Amino acid sequence: MMGRILKTSFFSVGSRGFMSATTLILTYAISHGLGVERLGVFSLTFFYYYLFAFLTSFELTLYLGRESAHKRDKEHEIKKLVEESAASFFMGLGISIFILVYLIFFHKPFDTSLIIVTGVSGIILGIEKNQGGFLLGREEMHIEFIAQLISFIIVNIPVLMLVISLDLVGIYLLRIAASLLSIVIRWFFSGMRGQVAFRSLRIRFHNAKEILYFSVSGLCYFIQYHIDIFILSFFVTVDREGAYFTALRVFSALCMLPEVTSFALTPYISRVYRQKETGEFSNFKEFYRKLMLGGIILGFLFSGSLFLMRHWAAYFFTREATSEVARFMGYFSILLFFRFVSYYTGTLLSATRFQNIRFYIMIVSSILMVGMGFLMAGKFNEMGILYTRAVMEVGIFIAYFLAMRKL
Repeated sequence: MMGRILKTSFFSVGSRGFMSATTLILTYAISHGLGVERLGVFSLTFFYYYLFAFLTSFELTLYLGRESAHKRDKEHEIKKLVEESAASFFMGLGISIFILVYLIFFHKPFDTSLIIVTGVSGIILGIEKNQGGFLLGREEMHIEFIAQLISFIIVNIPVLMLVISLDLVGIYLLRIAASLLSIVIRWFFSGMRGQVAFRSLRIRFHNAKEILYFSVSGLCYFIQYHIDIFILSFFVTVDREGAYFTALRVFSALCMLPEVTSFALTPYISRVYRQKETGEFSNFKEFYRKLMLGGIILGFLFSGSLFLMRHWAAYFFTREATSEVARFMGYFSILLFFRFVSYYTGTLLSATRFQNIRFYIMIVSSILMVGMGFLMAGKFNEMGILYTRAVMEVGIFIAYFLAMRKL
């Protein structure tokens, strides 16, 4: 059992590592090759990229991983999960097309060609994300690892060599090509290929309540990690937005470890503890204590490392060791500790029968992030959104801790 967990964790960390590394490499290449103004534009496209990815996946990756692990040997149940994944895609596709039309003809935050390739790239990413959920449940994350490695190569090598001639449109065209190839690789090599016959599928939701919980939680997660840039676009110039974006992406990349390791634990938690959280012979409490201890230790290590290396990291991306990027990274380093511990607790709730608790915590924190974010950013610009994020991160940490204490 432990060997399977370690294997899934290794390939999950590696897969997500390639995704996070790609974002950092793109940030570096655009900053050095195209300048801070284009980096600011890229930061806003990044928001829309993940918005479309959310819409076509409804962030069901964890749900599909949990359910496919729990029902792995029930072919008719797996078929239902595929139907739900397809239903979420087509529903999200309709909403995405509507938003694309609005952006092109009424809002136009950047060039039309860039809007289109950003939207298409995000839509395809949504398919990738839900494919990854099935691979997680089947513990076939080595396939996900290979797919992400190939995507990493396809995108980053040309960007590092040709970023000036590619510009942002060329970068997103590379992402589209890499995503399409990754989808083919996942499907061709996964055991799902022989298990599901598409001709007999019906596009519908079978477990609407659970899907709603995970989707709304996913929307809240999207808001927590990406809404900063959208809010700041109303109050600051693109070069300042690019500086904040760089610090935010380094913070997000370091959050990768708790995210993917807790993600990899989902099948194990679902099989061992789901609906067995209490009882005379349950060791759920002891498992939670160990998980929390690991999160606290890693949180201190990574938080301290980012704080000590913030000037070097800022110089690497911007060539200015005393830049605004370093100052923002200093604040993000403090918040990193709280995010580490929160990730493990949140996943423990999602993988068991307590997803509804996480659901309400995520909703309240996201409403706080949006409402307070616009108010504070209007008054204090980047520092205002940082103050808002600090309230949100500490609030989530305390809420999860109190919830687990009560349980």
